[in-house]
Amino acid sequence: MRIILLVSGGSLLLALLVTLQVKYATADFLSIGKYYLMMLPVLLLANIFIGLGINKGHLVFHNLPLLVAGQTLAYYLFLTTFSVLILGNKLSLPKTALAIGLIIAGIYLLKN
Repeated sequence: MRIILLVSGGSLLLALLVTLQVKYATADFLSIGKYYLMMLPVLLLANIFIGLGINKGHLVFHNLPLLVAGQTLAYYLFLTTFSVLILGNKLSLPKTALAIGLIIAGIYLLKN
C-alpha cells in the first residue's frame, strides 16, 4: 500500500505541475524555465516519492517495467483528470478509454 501511495503521490504532483504550467506559463523558454525554477522543490519532492516507491516496489515485485508502467498509468489518469477539471478540456471518452486500456493491457503483459 505504501508503494502505491508513494508512486501515486509523486505522479499526482507531476501531473499537477504540468497542468498548471499549461495554464499559467506562456509557450516560451524563459517563461517555462522560470516556472520550473519556482516549482523545483515540488518537482524534487515528486521525484523523490516516485523514486522511493519504485525502489521499494522493486524489492517486493522484482519487475521494474511493471512498476514504471503502473506509475505511467497513475500519471496519465491524474493528467486526464486535471486537464478536465483545471483546464476545462473536453476529452473524447472513447479515445481516452482506449489509451488507458492500452496502458492497462501493457501492465497486464508485464505482470505475467
